[in-house]
Parts: sequence; structure tokens; C-alpha cells
Amino acid sequence: MLAGLGLLAFFSHVLIDSRHDTLRFAAQADATLTRAIAQDIGIAFEGYDLSLKGARLALTEPDFSSAGDVIRQLALFDHSTNARYLNRVAIVNADGRIVADSFRSNPLPADNLAGEEFFTVQRDATDDSLFVSKPLQLRLDSGEWSLVLSRRISRPDGTFGGIVMCSINLNYFQAMFLNLDIGEQSRFSILGTDGTIFTRQPFRLTDIGKQIGPNELFKHYPAKLSGSFESVSARDETERILTYARIANLPLIVVVSSSKALILAGWHQKAIVMTTVLVLLLVALAAAGLLLSREFRLRRRVEMKMAALATRMAHMATRDSLTALANRRSFDDTAAKEWKRAVRNQSSFSLLLIDVDHFKSYNDEHGHLRGDDALISVAACIRKNLKRPADFAARYGGEEFVVLLPETDQAGAHVLAETIRCSIEIAHLASGAPRAVTASIGVTTIVPTSRLLFADAFAAADSALYCAKRLGRNRIEYRDCQEPAAVKQASAA
Repeated sequence: MLAGLGLLAFFSHVLIDSRHDTLRFAAQADATLTRAIAQDIGIAFEGYDLSLKGARLALTEPDFSSAGDVIRQLALFDHSTNARYLNRVAIVNADGRIVADSFRSNPLPADNLAGEEFFTVQRDATDDSLFVSKPLQLRLDSGEWSLVLSRRISRPDGTFGGIVMCSINLNYFQAMFLNLDIGEQSRFSILGTDGTIFTRQPFRLTDIGKQIGPNELFKHYPAKLSGSFESVSARDETERILTYARIANLPLIVVVSSSKALILAGWHQKAIVMTTVLVLLLVALAAAGLLLSREFRLRRRVEMKMAALATRMAHMATRDSLTALANRRSFDDTAAKEWKRAVRNQSSFSLLLIDVDHFKSYNDEHGHLRGDDALISVAACIRKNLKRPADFAARYGGEEFVVLLPETDQAGAHVLAETIRCSIEIAHLASGAPRAVTASIGVTTIVPTSRLLFADAFAAADSALYCAKRLGRNRIEYRDCQEPAAVKQASAA
């Protein structure tokens, strides 16, 4: 699962990063294109403006009025006035009448521009700055759509003396766009800073001169003179990336609009391929995970079986197969540990040796199966009367049993021994056995020291057991562990 999540995170990061890069590179390409268009238009219009300034300067020459018509025409209009898409450069007097025209040497008296916006703006102006008109259709340009660049002519006393103007056919912009190839779904626009449409690509004649309504563009401009943003086009309801740039020194904005879906088309193909690869990897990983999980489950089952078998083997190694009590080996290990603990803690330690009375004759008379039942019953009586976790019972051998009682004094050991003896006798009487089974018990209690061995305590309990048998069986006898050591010392003396 972690590997799958890691792959998913990695592929998601790569795809998201690739998508961002694709959009960023497209925006950068469009920004480069808009700046190039804006620069090209700016350079062209700067040339037109130089023609206006040259014509205005020629008017101020002292010998200009006395020169012939041809000389005046050459002085006013240089060769740039023959540029393609430039309709004319003209001198307009204070009354709005064209007095000189680069298109024809004898202007028509009817060509009066006093009512045009560009004329009235320059007439009322206080400086001679360049004015760019909105798209218009002048009669003297045969009604074709054009825009006018104009500058004010001031007399020596500062009063209005007319304007110098040039008319540029709007096909100039269309020709520029036709030379660019950025895809069928891309859009170009030249807009005025007031939202007036100068031209669009794809071109629609009815768009020219219209005022666009509330537009996302003017939420970014004029705060930033160039930039890029995403928006849904109201014209075709397509999600687009719009990149714009203001043309220097002109109230015009170049806008390039690119379809976001078209930009991301290549990325979508890449995303499909990478998603397919990811799905295949996840499927392979899931399959490997399932196989690995299966192997782990099988291994776990084997380990559990082995553990159960080991537990069973350990149980069999430490338990008597007939009575289910601890066997001789387990008894020896436990006795050694408990004896050391009693020596360390200086606590009481009691030991019970239990022997079934007349078991050989019982076995011979009633058979081994009955004898085994008797031993099982005796073991059950011993087991049920041991209440503490530390108490330990084992089959010592044949019909003999042993009970270890850590931290138990003589009185407590005697009470438990009597309880076991009575339990054995009553159990066989109640079970309908052929005859009663009884047991003799030898008890010893000691506080161990480092000078004594567990064998000394066992010998004392064994001596007590044989004493019980000599005194008639089915009884309890006690021996002190100090007695064997005292006997040894006396014999040694």
C-alpha cells in the first residue's frame, strides 16, 4: 500500500508539474508574441509620427510659402508616405479644410474634417502630443475603416493653426495577423485602452469600432501594462489563456488568446500514457502484494503450527503422559529454582512425598487399566487442592508423587497434606472403585541455608514417608530436615 501510494504521489507530482510547465511555456510564448507584435506596431507608428513631425516642421520654414507646388509637396511628404496601408498624410488648416495631401496634389474643397473627433481634440488641446483616433470611416478614404494619427499645428502666437494627420488602413493589422500561425483556435485582438475594438482575428467587420463590455482584461490593466491570465471567453465559452501587452506611447493593447484545451492537448496524451503505466504498475504491485500476503499467511500458519507443535513437544517433554502432572525432569528443574529462591529470600520451604498404598497388589488384583485409573484419580486430587500458582506437583515415578510448596510453613504443609489424603480416599470411595485407594504422605519444612542441599530436604520427606508406611499407611508423618545432618555429625564424631 505504501509503495502504491508512493507511485501515485510521484506520478501525480510529475503530471501536475508537467501541466504547470505546459501552461507556463504557452504563456511565455504568447507573451513573447504579444511583445513582438506591440514592438512592430510601435516601430511602424513611430515612423508615421516622424512623417507628421517632418511635415509640421516644413511648414515653419521661412521660404516654404514662396516655394513652388512641387517643392512644397516634396518638403511636406517624404517617401514614407508611400508605405503600404498608409492612406494619406494631410495638412488641415484651422477651418478643417485639407490644404495639402500626400495622396493628391490638389485637395478637393469638399474635404473638410472640422467635425471629426481627432480635429476637435487637437483644436482644444494645450500641447502638440500625438492623438490616435478610434476606428472610423472617412469619406476621403472611400469609406474604408482606418485610424488617424494627428498632431496639433500651433501658430507663432500659440493659437490653433490646424493639424497634421495621417490615415492608416486597418487592413494593416489584418495583414500582420495573417502572417502569424499559432493554431486555429487562437485569437488576436487590437484594443484601445478604453475598450474599443480596432480589429480581431478571426475577423468580423461588424466588430470594428464596438466597445467591449465588462471584461477580465481591464481587471488587470492598467495596474499591469502586460501580463497573462485565464478566463472563459464570452464569445465561444471556451476556457482561454489571455496574454496582453500595451503598445509603447500608444493607447493600444495587443491581446493574444489561446485555447487552454488546445495547449493541454499534448499534455493530455502524456497524461493518458502515464496513467496507463501507473495503472499497470499498481496492478502489478497489487498482484505482487497479494502473492506476498499469501506467502506471509502461509508462513504464519506454518509458524503457528510449528509453535503449537513446539509447545506440545515442550509440554510432552515436561509432563507425565498418564497423569498430565509434571514429570521427573520438570520436577528436578523446578525444585532447583525454588530451592535457590528460598535460600535467597530465607523463606519457608515445604516438601510433600505421596505414595499410593498397596498399589502393586491393587494393580495385580484389578489389572493395569484399573491401576492407571487409580493413578489418574490420585493426580487429579493433588492438582485440585493446589490453589497457589507457585505450588508445584509432579509424578516422581511409579505410584509416587511429589509436591513443592514455596513459602509454606509446617502447619500449612500439614493442612494441605491432610486435605490431599482425604480427597484421595473419598474420591475412590465415591467412584465405585473395587476397593479404596489410600496414600501415605511424608512432609518436611525448612528455611534453606547455603549449607543445606535440596537432597537433604528430599531425604527428610522420604524418611517421613517410610515412617508413615511403617505406622500403618493412609497417614501423614513429618520429619525435620535438620535431623539427617545431626545424625551425620554424630556418626562422624
